[in-house]
Parts: sequence; structure tokens; C-alpha cells
Amino acid sequence: MTDDAEDDGVVEHVSADDAFGLLGDDTRLGVLRALSDADGRLGFADLRAAVGVADSGQFNYHLDRLVGQFVARDEDGYRLTPAGRRVVGTVLAGQYTKAVESDPVPVDADCTHCGGPLAADFEGWHARVACDDCDRNVIRLEVPPGAFEEYPREEWPRVAERWTRNEFRSVVDGFCPNCHGPITSTLRRDPEDVLDVYPFGVHYACDRCDTSMFANVEAHVLFRPAVVAFHHERGIDVTETALWDLDWAVTPRAEAVSTDPLRVEVPVAVDGDELRVTVDADAAVVAERRG
Repeated sequence: MTDDAEDDGVVEHVSADDAFGLLGDDTRLGVLRALSDADGRLGFADLRAAVGVADSGQFNYHLDRLVGQFVARDEDGYRLTPAGRRVVGTVLAGQYTKAVESDPVPVDADCTHCGGPLAADFEGWHARVACDDCDRNVIRLEVPPGAFEEYPREEWPRVAERWTRNEFRSVVDGFCPNCHGPITSTLRRDPEDVLDVYPFGVHYACDRCDTSMFANVEAHVLFRPAVVAFHHERGIDVTETALWDLDWAVTPRAEAVSTDPLRVEVPVAVDGDELRVTVDADAAVVAERRG
């Protein structure tokens, strides 16, 4: 192994303090927005005009501060780096600047626990679909306010559900939605964080930051290949079906098949057919069988 190979890895090119310090100026944020809106690279004059800065020297100073980390420069002009695109995406998502304020939005579905009506509540960053009668959650997650901006209000519950499954799939695949670090998944008995209605749940904890999540074990197996195929064979696309329309995924049906170590079996029922999925103590699917 060469010395160069021994140095391979994730290297910090700029400190977090310096990176965030570079963004603390309206002109610099304007540069990033202008490059994001541009159809291809922009030359210096066109970029300055798009940002609206009259003083060429002042603009050049701010632009030079961004080059390298957030802006790339070549003979054809300026463009965003991946870090620059991420900053613009964060601004558009309203992650630091916006909040959602809305009355509850009815959901065209009933609670599988008590039969009451479902409704979606939105407050700040928090989106929650729950039963009006028993207050049982179907989904509860933080959703960037910008995710709702392009949709009519009556579609917000479905938008929240789609966002939830997108984040959830990342977590189940082992990536923290906050810092993108590795997730450790653990099967739990009687998890308090998913209410007392579920006897088994999965706890997801990031190994790098303090982010953690809980889910009922039924929902945990939703995107496993055998479960997706089982639904596909019966004309159901789980990627296009709202979670509250999959009764088995929001109903406590898992049964313990072993206590030491803990293992549970989740019955996935569709149109009278059944697939039984076994999950071990690390929340890994270790067996599947047709019922």
C-alpha cells in the first residue's frame, strides 16, 4: 500500500465555521440563487447582472470567496458545486426560514384501530396524520415546509405521506436523514414511542448524531423485496399506495416467534393471501414464507 493510499478517506477541506461564514451575506446567497436559476454556466458580467450588483470590484470580492467550496470556475464561466446546489436546495425547502400553518386537513381513510376518521395536522415543521377519535398516529415526522408549496392544501396529507416514506426508506437502508451517518436498527418489545397499541417496534438510532426514530415493525418491512413483489403480483404498487390504505402495515399483527434473542413474524395479508416475514433482533429480515 502506498503512502497516498493510506491517506485516502473523507478529508475536511474547510471548517464548518468558515463554510457557514461564507454564506452570511445577501450578495453571496444571490450568487448561488442566480447560478441555480441559470441555464448552464454564467460569465462574470452576466452573473453580476443577474445578482444586481453595480460595483464590479465589490461583486468580484464576494464571488471569489465562494469559488472552490460553493462555486466552480472554468474557462466557460461559473457554476454551482454540489455543496452550492445543496445550499440552494435548503433555502428553497424553507428549512431555516419557513413554517407551515394550517387547519387540519381531512384524509379519505378510516383508522384501522377504532374506525374513526383520519386527519392531517401541520404545525411548523411537524406533519402528523392521526385518528380524530383515538388520536392514534399513522405517520408523524418533520417535513420541510417547502415540500408543500407547489401542491394544493387538500393534497398535503399525501405529500406528507410520500415525504415520510422517502425519509423512512433512507432510515431502513441505514442512512441518517439528518447527518447521513450510519443507522443502527433494533427490534423492541412494547415500544413506548409508538404508543401502546403496537407490541413490537423498531428503534433507529444514528451512530454519529443524536437523531432517532421509532416505527411499528409492520411498517418496517414494507419495502422489503418480497413484500413489494407480493403486492405487485396482486396488482398493488406499494410505492403509489398511501400507508393508511395498507391495513396490515398500520395494524398491530406481529407475533413473537422467539424471545431470546427476540424475533417476530409479521403477517402481510392481501386479498386473503398471506406472506409471513420474520425480523430478528437487529431488525433484519431473516425469513419469508407464504402463509
